[in-house]
Amino acid sequence: MARRGPGAGAAVALVVVATCAASAVSAQTLTLSGGIAVGLKREASGAQAVQQVASLATTGNYLNIAAVDELGAGWRSGVTLTARFQPDTGNTDGGADRAFQTSKLWVSGPWGELGMGRFNAPTDILRARGDLFYSAGAAAGVFGHPGDVTLRYSGMLQISTPVVNHAKAVFAVADRDANTAYPSPVPGVLVPAARANIREITLEYTNGPQAAGLGFTENPNGVPGVRALTAVWRQPLGRSLLGVVHTGLRRSNGLDAQRTSAHVNLPLAPGWVGKAGVERQRTEGQGAVTGLALGVDRVLSPRTRLIADAWRKSSRSTTRASDGGISYALGIRHTF
Repeated sequence: MARRGPGAGAAVALVVVATCAASAVSAQTLTLSGGIAVGLKREASGAQAVQQVASLATTGNYLNIAAVDELGAGWRSGVTLTARFQPDTGNTDGGADRAFQTSKLWVSGPWGELGMGRFNAPTDILRARGDLFYSAGAAAGVFGHPGDVTLRYSGMLQISTPVVNHAKAVFAVADRDANTAYPSPVPGVLVPAARANIREITLEYTNGPQAAGLGFTENPNGVPGVRALTAVWRQPLGRSLLGVVHTGLRRSNGLDAQRTSAHVNLPLAPGWVGKAGVERQRTEGQGAVTGLALGVDRVLSPRTRLIADAWRKSSRSTTRASDGGISYALGIRHTF
């Protein structure tokens, strides 16, 4: 039998005490969540229409892993990893060959939060506050505008202030995303080979269902010489909820683009929610696109709902007008 030295007992006791103390100060939680929305979808485009079983969640079918470590004295650290996929093909979201579409490491304290990695831009999160049809998770990107695309930037550094009187500010810088599937934020303008750092700052107020905010973006999606201003407003009106989002973009060469949308969610009966949205996009020298979307959700539980949406887009350029016909989506969404 091995003998312990005179200080061995004290060393063991010290390790036990240190471990217990560390456990008392630091407590980690691990959360697994996700969502999937799939169904029958018909995309109309003039005389052509494609009907197929497809993803219905423009916000992304996803599997999310979140770890949070309570460090004590108001300090926390954490990691968020999100894998996005297309449920009908199993491919990664957008076809990008990435294990995780979101990978964020963050540290927070009484001073605010610092985050690094690849995750949603602050303006993108701000826009979702008022884009109610979008956040419904079905035909949200029905209008097909680049401004509807969820932007997740690689190489992002983000600093958030603490929430004071329901308000906070967020500042972020990032490298241009290398995923060429993402379009230019200005319709009809290709993303150039030159790269430019993205800079964003948002001011946001959120108090229950009420929300308002402003966001400024320089070089969105890495396009040099582009500046964008986004304004968001969300307000309960009786039993309904109204959301308005406006984004204006301007290039250094003077080309302007604007996107304005208004959305309403209205409880129709217990377990039934109606949705309506209208959006207009205008690009200088290229004309305008107008979209109207209507939908209804049958809420079966807090995690499962049936989805029925229909939408129509019409465009008018300087030379002609066209009607894209009626598109629709019928399916189911489940989150966990």
